[in-house]
Amino acid sequence: MLCPKCGAENPASRAFCRSCAQDLWPTLKSKSSTGAIAAAVHAPSVAGMPVATAQRETSSRVESSFDFSGFYGVKGWLLLFCILVTIANPLSAAAEALRIRSVAVTILDAGFAALCICTGYRLWSIKPKSLRWVEIYFVVRLALAAVTLMGAIISKRPALGRDFSLNPSLESGITNVYGTIIWWAYFKKSKRVKATYGRNL
Repeated sequence: MLCPKCGAENPASRAFCRSCAQDLWPTLKSKSSTGAIAAAVHAPSVAGMPVATAQRETSSRVESSFDFSGFYGVKGWLLLFCILVTIANPLSAAAEALRIRSVAVTILDAGFAALCICTGYRLWSIKPKSLRWVEIYFVVRLALAAVTLMGAIISKRPALGRDFSLNPSLESGITNVYGTIIWWAYFKKSKRVKATYGRNL
């Protein structure tokens, strides 16, 4: 969609122009209403559709009529995610590399820290294909969690210590898996993510 002020190309459902920050919602609303009228004239009625198709059609119409303009920008939970990925994760990886002092672990942590910084920067700056970087980040984090869990199992250390505390490697792997699942669900459903980046994961 072209910005009416500067003419820059923007994703179809973006709230504001990525170039000049012009409000694009009036344009979106007029286009969506025109599209709805055309669909009503040319498309068959929902009553004649199968149930699953009718449900998808109804939900897409409701979603397209929802005003996302108040959700644009890196704020709230999205801002927290950016801070964790850009700052907290690289610091944690650096601390782990200093603690273990292994060449393989240092290389792995350095690569993961670089991925975190790139992902956080692109999200924070609302760059194109930001969500593609988020998908890669989630996949890598799950892979590292799986490696951590496998290492905890292969080492044959007891899962629980005498004080009933979890094996640190096992605890770290489980925490990373649950954290990734929770954040993935956020990026799948968040209205702020959709308004800011044009889509969800």
